[in-house]
Amino acid sequence: MKLRWCLALPALLLLTGCIGLAPKPSLSEDFGQRIEAPQVCFIQTGKTTRAEVIAHLGTNYTDLPQGRAMAYSWETKGVTFQWYIVVFALFGGTAEPTDWSTGSRWQAYFLAFDHHGVVQANGYYRLTLNNHHSLHEQLAKWVSRKVPENADNCCHSSSQVE
Repeated sequence: MKLRWCLALPALLLLTGCIGLAPKPSLSEDFGQRIEAPQVCFIQTGKTTRAEVIAHLGTNYTDLPQGRAMAYSWETKGVTFQWYIVVFALFGGTAEPTDWSTGSRWQAYFLAFDHHGVVQANGYYRLTLNNHHSLHEQLAKWVSRKVPENADNCCHSSSQVE
């Protein structure tokens, strides 16, 4: 029995493979216009209007119906990895690239407005691709947490990324 294991173990080690990762610089460009903190310092919750936001930040945004909320989104370069499968054979091995996995950072600056078009909440938000929710769905979820449906005098702001 011991002899079988002594012969089987080296054979198993020689005929197995493993998976590895190799980082590669991303060649993709940033997408969208990144919104930096100095660009949004003019926004005052309860005072700044939707028109003022658009005048300062531009028209490259998406919004919810009835203008209740808007988002300026952008995506920055990430790290790209190439997956390798390394197969060890009896007399050598191979390392074959199999697939690419690109990481990126999809972020947004969200703003919520009351029915008069005045900012009620604002902040940076890290968007997610994992659950396949669209930008509109993530914006709607954010605004429902930040501003109750019928609250006009409730003011919230956040400079932290959620």
